[in-house]
Amino acid sequence: MKDKVYELILEGAENGATSKEVIAKLGSDGFWKAIGDLTKEGKIFSFKKGGVQHYTSIEYKSESKENKMTKNEMGGELQGLLLDTIAKYSAGKVVEDVMPLIRKKCIEEFGMTPVTQEIKIGNQPTVMLKAELPPCFKSILSYTVNGNPVMMTGPAGTGKGYLARQVAKATGSEFFEVNAVKNSYDLTGFVDANSKFVRTPFYDACKAVSEGKKAVFLFDEMDCSDPEVLKIFNEALSSLEFTFPNDEHLTFDDLIILCACNTFGTGSDEMYCGQQLDASTLDRFAMVHVDYNRKVELSIARGDEELVDFIDAFRRQTEKNGLLFVASYRSLKRIVSMRGVLPLKQVMKECFLKSMADDDLKNILANMSDTENIYYKACKGEKVEWKEQEEQTLFQLTA
Repeated sequence: MKDKVYELILEGAENGATSKEVIAKLGSDGFWKAIGDLTKEGKIFSFKKGGVQHYTSIEYKSESKENKMTKNEMGGELQGLLLDTIAKYSAGKVVEDVMPLIRKKCIEEFGMTPVTQEIKIGNQPTVMLKAELPPCFKSILSYTVNGNPVMMTGPAGTGKGYLARQVAKATGSEFFEVNAVKNSYDLTGFVDANSKFVRTPFYDACKAVSEGKKAVFLFDEMDCSDPEVLKIFNEALSSLEFTFPNDEHLTFDDLIILCACNTFGTGSDEMYCGQQLDASTLDRFAMVHVDYNRKVELSIARGDEELVDFIDAFRRQTEKNGLLFVASYRSLKRIVSMRGVLPLKQVMKECFLKSMADDDLKNILANMSDTENIYYKACKGEKVEWKEQEEQTLFQLTA
């Protein structure tokens, strides 16, 4: 993908190419990573022309009149903006009014810059995570590194699986995962007809820890698993050791264990199906609720506040109306990936609304206040164009 992107940029010579032009020819899959890699390698740079961000080869840099700002120039611009703006406000208004303005200006002028989280665990080396993480991540990480299994609960598509992977990165651990296990042998493994042991992620995680390695095990959609599977897993948790079907007995005291559930272990509700977990199982976990977070959504949306505002308002209205509708990070990511590729009206229908009944949609939209929002108009069926937006770093926040 990187070579193909670079070829298209070279074809554009001095004016290079915009992301919209490249994505139209190659698709968005891997595009932003390619742009990041080419920039790091010093092969390309970007500049704004006619309100649109262009990418061109570094060989044209001396000829461009609108080169990308250096770090020093950007820092000076931000410092001047900050001082000039704060001078107009009282101290009490700085946090409330000034910082949102500064943030908005940063996005408009320089694009959404990656947020770096500094993680320090005991005497271990500091780990830097480049991601926007919700406040609950601190609790999840704190519980797990102190030997407590964690049950993450919350709506679908809030990034529970992603947070588990970030725990693995923060602790320097290998990551293992199973999803909604229906048969016990999918958790424990089994010996086949040729007397060969068929391994599973749970076995591999326990094996890694028994050999002195670091490992994180995620049991995703645990509440959708078969009761017999949950019974076996509960028994393993009770002693932190297990004898697998190959007669290998493993102890996994240091295994970091997380599970993700859409319900709270109390069985199915109006929104989600799930097994009722017994009190003994629930007692083995610290329970942390993971909900939608505006900062995370903004990072996925590349700073498009209009899109995030619409999805948040739409989500709240469906809850008020008692509708079973999931407006997840996955939906948001799909919308963003199609910016400028397909008509906005089509994208909102196929990536967001999907099979929602027309009467339900009309009722929701009738109770929403921001009728000038372009995403509101697109869902209403109006023909509206995507807004031109400065190209920004895409955060990989998968749920």
